[in-house]
Amino acid sequence: MSAFWSRILISAAGIPLVLWLVYLGGWPMFGLAAVGALIALHELYWMTRTLRPVVLAGYLGALVALLGATLGGADWALAGLMSTLLFAFVMLFVCFEVFCFAMIAVLAQWLLETLAWWTIVAANLLAALAMLGYLLRQHRVAWRAFLSTP
Repeated sequence: MSAFWSRILISAAGIPLVLWLVYLGGWPMFGLAAVGALIALHELYWMTRTLRPVVLAGYLGALVALLGATLGGADWALAGLMSTLLFAFVMLFVCFEVFCFAMIAVLAQWLLETLAWWTIVAANLLAALAMLGYLLRQHRVAWRAFLSTP
């Protein structure tokens, strides 16, 4: 069977199921949308193959957006989509921390003989928090927005 006819056959079998889930609404519709979003994101990430750590953030953001749309409407869906940025920054920070520690392990092995590994990680985290504090202090608009958030 050719790829064209197999797609037609799968579509013909799947359309009644999809229409039935749309008719039911509520949580069955959420499940359908979640599966569709994850498949679409999987295909997108498979085609681009870049920024692999951010893939997890995209998946989590899509699920949180769909959960927000199901529970709270459009405002919560937008908050779920914006959470993708938060997930991406967290993933970027974690990857940066792991990269720094790996570079210390490779380039400065003598440092790991002198200091415990957890002291280096703690110092790196404190430095990151100090940079965040400096950034928020210098950008007064961001600092006010941070403080006014409940």
